[in-house]
Formats: sequence, structure tokens, C-alpha cells
Amino acid sequence: MVFTEQSVVFFAVITGIYLILAGLFMIVASFQTDTGGTEGTGMRVFSAVAGLLAVILGIADLIEGIANPGMPAHGWVTFIGGLSLAAGIVVLAWPAITINSLVWVTGLWLVFPGIVEVFASFQLRKLAETV
Repeated sequence: MVFTEQSVVFFAVITGIYLILAGLFMIVASFQTDTGGTEGTGMRVFSAVAGLLAVILGIADLIEGIANPGMPAHGWVTFIGGLSLAAGIVVLAWPAITINSLVWVTGLWLVFPGIVEVFASFQLRKLAETV
């Protein structure tokens, strides 16, 4: 059997699409419960990663705020660092409870900027019409 260049490209594209779809299905399946519990493996991993990230960023902000007392917003950086550190510890200590909270906070965090951007687009359109 002789493969032309087009058939090789076709099979490469089909294989790529298959791999992308298989990966997406695996990601979705990892978030579903298989033991009848409150969260699946993917949610536990997500919770652990979010908690570790919050702890690391909190420590970094605390160090930055304490090491640079003369910088602008020194107090806010230190406060946010402490808040992030505390939130990360809570997420790591009680992952099952915080998963639902993370979903709601992330959802709201995505919805509110979307609403702001919709209003901003109308303002930008109005501004463009005046120019």
C-alpha cells in the first residue's frame, strides 16, 4: 500500500482529533464520582492544587509585604498574603467542604467580569460612534 502525502496528513488529523476528544472525556470522567462519595479524584486533585497554590502565593505575598515596607500598598499586599495563606490552609485541611465553595467562587469570579465586559462593550461602542 502506498501512502500519499494527503492520506498521511488525513490520518494525522484524525489521530489528533481522537486524542483531543479522548483527553477531554478523561478529564470529564475524572471529575465524576465512582465511589458514591461527594467528590471524584479530579475534584480532590483540583482542591489540593488550588490549596497548594494559595499557600505558595500567600507566603510569597507575605514575604514581599514584610520585606518591602516602603512600597505602595504594602499593607494590602501583606493582608492579601495572609488571607491567601489562611484560605490555602483551609482548602488543604477540609477539601470536601471547600470543593463546593471553590466551584461557586470560581463561577462568580467568571460571571462578574463577563457582566462588566458586556457593559464595557456597550460603552466602547457608544464611544466609537461619537468619534
